Amino acid sequence: MYHPQYNKITTVNPRGTSISKTINRVELAGIAVALINELTHIATDSAGALLQIRNSIIYTQRTKWHKHAKLLETIVHQIQQSEDTHHLSLEKKRKII
Repeated sequence: MYHPQYNKITTVNPRGTSISKTINRVELAGIAVALINELTHIATDSAGALLQIRNSIIYTQRTKWHKHAKLLETIVHQIQQSEDTHHLSLEKKRKII
């Protein structure tokens, strides 16, 4: 995770075991760490992660048994407990040549 204001890079260990070791978990873990570090503008290229966060906020029971439920609960809790407005946006994937 890159924080441009401080020119700082943070490495995130998403943990998880067997079935829960997915790229989606990595995306969600990065968002969770950004929220824990009180960042308010978060950009990701994962539409799936943003959709799962949205569904976790709107349909709380729907994600109760999700394989990343604890991680989603952490994200929702950080958003709901914060006094700041959070901006989660979808960025285009860039091709590196």
